Amino acid sequence: MDRPQRHRAPRRSGPWYRIVIAAVLLALVLPGASSARADDGRLSRNEAVELIRERTDGRVLGVDARNGARFIVRVLVREGEVRVYEVDRRTREVR
Repeated sequence: MDRPQRHRAPRRSGPWYRIVIAAVLLALVLPGASSARADDGRLSRNEAVELIRERTDGRVLGVDARNGARFIVRVLVREGEVRVYEVDRRTREVR
């Protein structure tokens, strides 16, 4: 009779195991650091979209970042035309 083979647990040593553990730890730490950087008082992409939606009551077609200082927001308004707005990230001014 054949004996059933025992399943051995994988070895938890070696460079691959350490790399995987380091990657998991970095993934847990880095999101906290990036969210802390987002609170620098500048407008986020989502905030710019909400600001334009409130002002125009239109459908946002797209958002582009320009030089990290402003967003260009394209909006389809009720009249069927596309309007382009520029939102300053620091001052929240809409042009």
